[in-house]
Amino acid sequence: MRTAKPGVLQLNPWLTVAGTSAEQEQWQKQWNAAKGPACIIPAPEYPAEWRAERARAKKEAEAARRREKVVTAARAAVCPPGR
Repeated sequence: MRTAKPGVLQLNPWLTVAGTSAEQEQWQKQWNAAKGPACIIPAPEYPAEWRAERARAKKEAEAARRREKVVTAARAAVCPPGR
């Protein structure tokens, strides 16, 4: 368990929660009382594989966004006040 950033407590690499300091303290007590393993990793290379898959998905999403046609709306004629 670690503080990922102010206001975000990371219980393990796959479970991140945000809350107040009091809530985080309570969650930490519950986590520690559970007496489970410190961290469960499905396979030795899982973290690197997950990061690579996430990077690939982000690149695909960005490429799809760039392929979208952008159509600009016609500008409405603006009349000066009083006319």
